[in-house]
Amino acid sequence: MVCKTGKKLNTKQAARGMATALAALFSLTFFACASSPKPEQLYADRDGFSLMAPGAALYLSAQAGQARPILDNLVLGNVSGKDIGAFLDMTDTITAAVYGEGSPRRFLAAAQGKYPSTRGGIFFSTSKDWSKMKSEEGIPYWHSDKSRLSVYLAANRAYISDTDPFVSAPGAESPEALSGIAEGAVLSGWMNKPAPSLNAITAALGIPLRVPAETLVFGVYREDKNYRAVLRLETENAAQAQALVRVFAMARLAAAFVDFSSMGETGSLAAVFLANDPVLDGSALRLETGIMEGAELALLFNALSVYSK
Repeated sequence: MVCKTGKKLNTKQAARGMATALAALFSLTFFACASSPKPEQLYADRDGFSLMAPGAALYLSAQAGQARPILDNLVLGNVSGKDIGAFLDMTDTITAAVYGEGSPRRFLAAAQGKYPSTRGGIFFSTSKDWSKMKSEEGIPYWHSDKSRLSVYLAANRAYISDTDPFVSAPGAESPEALSGIAEGAVLSGWMNKPAPSLNAITAALGIPLRVPAETLVFGVYREDKNYRAVLRLETENAAQAQALVRVFAMARLAAAFVDFSSMGETGSLAAVFLANDPVLDGSALRLETGIMEGAELALLFNALSVYSK
């Protein structure tokens, strides 16, 4: 190393100078990290769906490995499971929410796994498409207008959205029925206001009835290499649930004369819902699908997501 006078710097002086610079850099870096809140502080007493913002049309949580054949074929919003295959490879569990028109965000996801946070940080900081932002809680994250994505990436967790990926307390509150259905499930969640999806089924079958469903709670269970799903349609009262039993009884009778294969996603959705007789449970209706492949079951959720808009 040479100074401006042309004299060589003493090796010890150079080493001390370098050590001082590194110490200063480390101190600045540590101070910056220490002064910013971290997700574990924001979410100290929260997990699962409480990390999601209220008001979503569809909420789901999955064990990525066990539910991978479904997730690979899932399309939520504008995001396809095949598009994020590399991310799913590194993910153990993921919780996500899809929001309808008029919402300040399109989607939100929180995942746990093993992620290349160091390489990710280098990529984000050197790319002209990504800018560092701060959430309302002061947590730094990266945002790209081009990709319409916001990302926080750590060694064992990731938070992703199209806007601020962090949600202030209390977050979304799951339906009471979900706890029982989610037990043993590889994928579970619920859908608010599922009536448009169900009305599409009855309309396709030539039954002009409006289905009085307030919430659809679901759980998907592994059956060897395939799956089965339990769907619970919740209504406002027992009379409406009894009306739903009659609706599905009529639909199952009509199904004997309908070619579902010619109806695309609507037909697939109808075939799933009409596979077995419904069971009345107070003000709710419980439906169980037959054994299905992951790609087939993904059609159900894709159709629900489409109609939820």
